[in-house]
Amino acid sequence: NIYELPHGFAVSIGMVAAARLSVRLTGFPEDEYASLVSLLEKYGLPVSFSADLEQVMKLLKMDKKRVSEHINFVLLNQLGKAEVRPVPVRDLEAYISEIFNS
Repeated sequence: NIYELPHGFAVSIGMVAAARLSVRLTGFPEDEYASLVSLLEKYGLPVSFSADLEQVMKLLKMDKKRVSEHINFVLLNQLGKAEVRPVPVRDLEAYISEIFNS
């Protein structure tokens, strides 16, 4: 673990990242995304994180959910309704860059 981040904090940041990716890829409503971020902040959990994009991409490419040239992500259609969707590795850098810069 290169960032020494507590597991619960990583889960919170991951939830926000997955919700942001969902806005882009599934049409997850922006207001539901904002509600999720607000709720996590209310409980003192982190909702953003600064990281080296190149390092993040290197780790994602080794992820156990990777199948060929896709990584399977759990994405939201709405709060409480999710789906597993393969996301092409070649598209991830742009998406991840948006997430870390939003």
